[in-house]
Amino acid sequence: MDRKRTIEEILGNFHEIGHVVSAAFRSFTAENDVTYSQMIILRVVKENPGLGIKELSSLIGITSSAATQQVDSLVQKGYLIRKINTDDRRSLSLYLSPVLARRIDKLKTAFLEKLTKYFDVLSDDELSEYARINKKVAGGLSVK
Repeated sequence: MDRKRTIEEILGNFHEIGHVVSAAFRSFTAENDVTYSQMIILRVVKENPGLGIKELSSLIGITSSAATQQVDSLVQKGYLIRKINTDDRRSLSLYLSPVLARRIDKLKTAFLEKLTKYFDVLSDDELSEYARINKKVAGGLSVK
């Protein structure tokens, strides 16, 4: 087995998969007037409701000032809601607006339905094995 050639082929496949995923994200960002960076913020807030600016900036690797600017824009668009943190009244907690939360859930459902069709070439056993291997590779990426 030529491991380098096989890995090169896998990376080519990653590119194709990434292209499909990127196209779906571009569609969402264009329809909802958000940047890719703002989309990341929305995803992080969705996964961590009640998050503060400092925690958000730390999670996504930007300054608190940059996070505040992005959050301000998302609040103005009605996508995020700021609430006073009940534990510390000096800080604010971030939440998705209910309207955006429903939109994101609808998009995720539609997106998964579309992607599910691409995986129809695999049997249930093959899909399980693919998921297992994918997880193993992803886990290896974080190990240095």
